[in-house]
Amino acid sequence: ILYEQRGVGLSRPAIGCAEMTARRRDLLDSELSTEEEYVRMREALRACRDRLLADGWDLARFNSLRNADDLLDLVGTLGLSAWRIYSVSYGTRIALEVMRREPPGLHAVVLDSVYPPQVPGEGSDTWLLNRSLQLFMRSCELLPDCDYRPERLRADLENAMLRLQERPLRLALRDPDSGRPLRVVLGVDDLAWLIFESQYLWSNLRLLPGAVSSLARGHVSPEMRSMLQDSLDLMLDESLSEAVGNSVDCADNGPFPRERFLRQLAQFPLVAEVRQHDWDYGACRDWDSGDSGEAFRQAVHSAIPTLLLGGEFDPVTPPQWAHTAAAGLRNSYTLVFPGIGHGVLDSDRCGMDVVRAFLADPQAPAVPACLDLL
Repeated sequence: ILYEQRGVGLSRPAIGCAEMTARRRDLLDSELSTEEEYVRMREALRACRDRLLADGWDLARFNSLRNADDLLDLVGTLGLSAWRIYSVSYGTRIALEVMRREPPGLHAVVLDSVYPPQVPGEGSDTWLLNRSLQLFMRSCELLPDCDYRPERLRADLENAMLRLQERPLRLALRDPDSGRPLRVVLGVDDLAWLIFESQYLWSNLRLLPGAVSSLARGHVSPEMRSMLQDSLDLMLDESLSEAVGNSVDCADNGPFPRERFLRQLAQFPLVAEVRQHDWDYGACRDWDSGDSGEAFRQAVHSAIPTLLLGGEFDPVTPPQWAHTAAAGLRNSYTLVFPGIGHGVLDSDRCGMDVVRAFLADPQAPAVPACLDLL
């Protein structure tokens, strides 16, 4: 049974922010300063918000508490007396909220790439980007024939960023809608976020050392072009709902003081320049979707058998968060997979074997032979 959260994808009605996608398209070939681009994106966000409110949308109806309500309503409507949950990424936050309520019949839960409610989303962004760039310097560990030491990768990254700071790179990519060439500009900020995005997929992780090394020498490799195209396709994908994403994030994560943000910038100088405008122009400064409350942001405690999976190189839900969530789950197993990014089940055959074994007997799962190789 596949469950789609309210407001997105195949659910009806689904809502989005076409204004923001259109503005991103306009800015692809822009020579504006980073802050001026933030200003333009804030204008688009406010236009989307105002349109939704004028159309009668209640933005406070989109949060993890409501999504958990919907899931339990679905279970009740289907009359399920015994059921299990597999969840990944943001879905793990919904699954954990359901576990907190101790519904009858829930026999086992799999949390893949864990996003626990006590972790502040916006409050973690600076650390996550810094961690991603630090992990890049270890990415040669994933390649048997890669002889770049971490010091070499750091130097390549710094040189590539310096080149882009002095002269942003202009190139043509394929428009995902029309198929025609689309002019884009690659700057320092774009490279940092490209490395972050590329660590989602184990396949792209292996392309990063050579791609950044080539860029440091002034060349755009086929691997770099491929990753840029993936990033562009995602950026212009209108099936992703920023309206729902903003509503959920701003309600779930609660207040994030500017003073705390500034302390983080000082703590992580590697990404301070890239992130310096994020708080002032962050979506939650303008997107009032209520507050899910401090009770929601407390750790979940449960005895339901739970399997937690994490990818070592996951840029957005790091394995530390799986251990954070597991601290309150007294009947749980946590596995971290080396060399894997986001979404273990989709990335690693051993992850699939582990999930099968766990669901076959959640109370005493067999240990798959593949774990001996990890």
